[in-house]
Amino acid sequence: VRLDPFAGPPQSEWILYTLETMLTLKAHPWVTAQVSADYEANGRAPPYLDVAHALLGPPQGAWFIDAGQLYLPFGRYETHMASDPLTLALGETRDITAALGFEGAGPFGAIYAFSHQDLTGDTEKIDAWGAELGYTSRPGGQPLRLTLGYLSDLGNSDTLRYLVAGGGKVAGLALSALFEAGPWTFIGELVSATRPFGLGAGLALAGQRPSAWMIEVDCGFGFLGKEAQLALGYQGSAQALALKLPEIRALVTFNLGIYQYTTLQLEWAQDQDYHEAAGGTGKAGNSFTAQVAVEF
Repeated sequence: VRLDPFAGPPQSEWILYTLETMLTLKAHPWVTAQVSADYEANGRAPPYLDVAHALLGPPQGAWFIDAGQLYLPFGRYETHMASDPLTLALGETRDITAALGFEGAGPFGAIYAFSHQDLTGDTEKIDAWGAELGYTSRPGGQPLRLTLGYLSDLGNSDTLRYLVAGGGKVAGLALSALFEAGPWTFIGELVSATRPFGLGAGLALAGQRPSAWMIEVDCGFGFLGKEAQLALGYQGSAQALALKLPEIRALVTFNLGIYQYTTLQLEWAQDQDYHEAAGGTGKAGNSFTAQVAVEF
């Protein structure tokens, strides 16, 4: 990775971005258990347990119960970029929860509950919940998926929980859409707080209603006898300076399947910081990433 930040000299580094090991056990036709552990960013943080949960439901059935430590069904965060979308930085939430869901020929959904947690560390009662409702279809034989998510406590997201000092819960909404047409894929997503955070949330967030959005267009094609893809992305955020997100991000990523299970990704991204009046620098920064990923 090479980074030209908003301020300061350019930076470059070799990074072991992610080493993840996941074990999935089909203990019974009705029971699937899954556990994974992660090592990230050259060990800047200790290895950690990512997910550990059990899924109960009939094979090819219309309902399921999912319980344990998992990523809540709030936002989809799908991308073919090398970097994570800004919507993920705002809304992704991993917690210990129990979810009840259903899947039909078109509609699907889930409802779940978990314990609110912020800088106060209060996890003594189950006082937060969320729900997801979506619809899948194949108009003209092309896959289409629309999803709406609600989270009663956006301050419990993986990023915000380390910033929110208290001051009451602020809910979040997540809207996402995905459509495929031949070699083309179109992705769009919006994640937003439903109202501004109160004064008790701390100086960085008080009066702020953070939101993030992304749109992406991908096209697959053949290149030197290999499967390749070009992805174009445009993302942005509002009132999210406390999360150190840019106001605008533009990306171009080239993906090449060089071998079975092995993908080469080349990505250029340009970030535009918030204006000085909003607390930013008003400057632009650039980054270039070359990444090899092996997944099997």
